[in-house]
Amino acid sequence: MSLSRRSFVTVTVAGASLAAALARRVRAARRARVPLVYDASGTLLVAARIGGAEKPVRFVLDTGASRSAISETRAGAIGLAIRDEGGGEVEGTAGVVNVRACRAPVAIEGVEPVEIDFTAYGLGFADPECVGILGAELLHRAPFRIGYRERVLEWDAELPAATVPMTLDNGIPRVEATLNGIALPLRVDTGAAFPPGEDAYVNVTEAEAAKLGLSGEPVAVFSATGTGGAPLKLPVHRLKSLAVAGRDVPRALAIVQPKVGYFARADAVGFLGNAVLDKLDPAFDYAKGRFGATAAR
Repeated sequence: MSLSRRSFVTVTVAGASLAAALARRVRAARRARVPLVYDASGTLLVAARIGGAEKPVRFVLDTGASRSAISETRAGAIGLAIRDEGGGEVEGTAGVVNVRACRAPVAIEGVEPVEIDFTAYGLGFADPECVGILGAELLHRAPFRIGYRERVLEWDAELPAATVPMTLDNGIPRVEATLNGIALPLRVDTGAAFPPGEDAYVNVTEAEAAKLGLSGEPVAVFSATGTGGAPLKLPVHRLKSLAVAGRDVPRALAIVQPKVGYFARADAVGFLGNAVLDKLDPAFDYAKGRFGATAAR
């Protein structure tokens, strides 16, 4: 049988459509909906079994972690071998700490187990069941969606039709957001906790705050603790507008960070934490470099 060019093109398109439909079915079949805890402090937590233990423990689900971490005390208590080599330094918003390392398998319900080389140091959490942080080693493995309202992590998720480019900054997602009409490439950090509420707080550097015209008397001043326990004062200014992934986010404010830790770096701009992301129910695809918002508003 011979095919005309038009018939060949039609058959090719039909075949591609069928392949795409089959791919969607395969993804839907393996999609997992993992329960999440989004607590009163604004911390996002997921249950996992570590090192073959029967009882699950909690980890912070943290897109802002280029490397996963575990409490050194808890790692020792469950028999994990902690070593000096492979540790190094960890940089956070409050400064830099020296760390050790340990390796262990981690299993989350419905998600393929993964062997993770953790940093290990003196982590402490308000939640007594929380032992550490799960970051880039897990999250780059499949597209996922965080349903803050549903309290669910959707693994192997299908991203919305409308997405925006997402780059990885040392394994940490970065997307372009528009603040007061000015585009800024901000990190996306689900490890940045803030008590849930109607207001949306963005963290920016002092230099970016000046570009945004955030001057004069702040609407509030927050207190925080820096490296070595030094107190930090964080002025808060109201934003005229905030848009992320094509969504306008109302009641937006900016927390201005002093030059400490990550914010002392020359390439630091700022980040979107849970106080913004819980209005978006975001979806991530690390492999394709795409980010989308799936919330109703």
